[in-house]
Amino acid sequence: FPGDGAVRYGFTSCSSLKGGLQLVFHILPRTIVDPYFGFEIMGQTAFTQYRSFDPNTGQTNQGKDNNFELQTGMRLGIDAHPIPTLGAGIYTTLAASVGGSQPPNDGNNNNNCSSNSGNNGSNSSNSGSPTCNNGGAGLGSYFMFGLRVAYTFK
Repeated sequence: FPGDGAVRYGFTSCSSLKGGLQLVFHILPRTIVDPYFGFEIMGQTAFTQYRSFDPNTGQTNQGKDNNFELQTGMRLGIDAHPIPTLGAGIYTTLAASVGGSQPPNDGNNNNNCSSNSGNNGSNSSNSGSPTCNNGGAGLGSYFMFGLRVAYTFK
């Protein structure tokens, strides 16, 4: 908006790595229709870099926001096996997460990272690089639908 003087942020790179374990229980003996439920625990880390622009001062900065998140959840699904070794189906996952990207703070608990003060969360003693940190561990949740294909080796 023309009168909006807030600092703007844009990602310049983003990559993530996720791994975990699932424990799945198939409810019926192996038939064409195969419902299942399971439990999962996952760890995810993200590596992001961003650029900011303050329209009031014209100042730009670069920074990074790397974080880790632990996710635990439950999965429900159903597979169809038209061929005994090949299955395809849908699933849904409901999970809780701890960690991840939380609102940033400048270490003084005043959340001054996105202020229009002209310093854009930077500290003059370190040549203008951002000193804003991830806001710490927080609780979150997510709900996801998906498709899966599975092959069983014999």
